[in-house]
Amino acid sequence: MTRRDRQAAPLLLGHRGAPLDATENTLAAFASALAQGADGIELDVRRARDGALFVFHDPDLARLTGLAGPIEALDATEVRDLRVGAARDPLPALGEALALARDNGACVNVELKPRVDTDVDLARDVARALGEAALPAEAVRVSCFDAGTLGVFASLGAEASLGALLDGPAGNAREAWARFVAAVRCRLAPHPAARLLRPRAPPNVWLDPTRAAVWTVDDPDRACHLAALGVEAIISNRPGLLRAAFAEAGYDRAAPRFS
Repeated sequence: MTRRDRQAAPLLLGHRGAPLDATENTLAAFASALAQGADGIELDVRRARDGALFVFHDPDLARLTGLAGPIEALDATEVRDLRVGAARDPLPALGEALALARDNGACVNVELKPRVDTDVDLARDVARALGEAALPAEAVRVSCFDAGTLGVFASLGAEASLGALLDGPAGNAREAWARFVAAVRCRLAPHPAARLLRPRAPPNVWLDPTRAAVWTVDDPDRACHLAALGVEAIISNRPGLLRAAFAEAGYDRAAPRFS
């Protein structure tokens, strides 16, 4: 990596916090990511049986808690009794994670994890939680793989920008982008898997790198290549390593907000 004329680095978001240093999607992981120089955090939200919102990624609880079954089968009181990782951390409520971001002047990417296609209840409850958290609109991005759920969220007029998560072969990603555009009908940012932004790939309308939030990038050289393409954000398991790489390559730190 070589020094360059100074410009702002992409937004650097800790993927589920800093999961190599604390259990993913816990308050400890989020605090660690921010301490390492992340501009914000990326997290996943699911809805418990009684509608309470918790930060958790997997469709099944077993990997992190040892309890088989989905979080959607439990009430809030049961979820609060769960513990993850060696530190026995609780699963944070969405409001707790949003407050941590707000109180640290950080941005947050909330990934919706719908229970069903076009999950109206999840979209509605997350919109309400964001309103209660009172983060600046430019500090919040809501993303999803499901166009229907994101479309419902968009219709609620919540103060957040929107990200369409894209994965799979490039052709499938183009089809997914078309579904998002049809369902959401407002300004979208692409959130592509890193392999969809290949070196020397021709530019295209559906995947504008200057608006992309790219996941999940842990290699410093790859991160600096994406920065040179002008991507808006990079989501990483290793925010401290990438922050050091951006500094070494001559990038200034970005303001913690989405476009």
